[in-house]
Amino acid sequence: MQTEPRPAPPIPDLELPPDEVGFRMKSKLLGPALPTEDLEHERLGKPTALAVFASDNLSSSAYAKRSRNRKRRIYHSRTSTERRSN
Repeated sequence: MQTEPRPAPPIPDLELPPDEVGFRMKSKLLGPALPTEDLEHERLGKPTALAVFASDNLSSSAYAKRSRNRKRRIYHSRTSTERRSN
């Protein structure tokens, strides 16, 4: 029987590195991080998350394919023009 992994216990008097500039800017813009106890209430259930995020992934894939095809057409039109001029 496997058990869930547990986080390591905190080390007393551990000196933490200073916050980086990007982290401080993000904290000012978005506010302080949520305590761990509050994170459970901020999560989406699997059916809701799937409905919300799957459609975004599908549309991104469709746009990527369209962009890739456009780049291919441009590339092939340039190479065929170069072949004609040779």
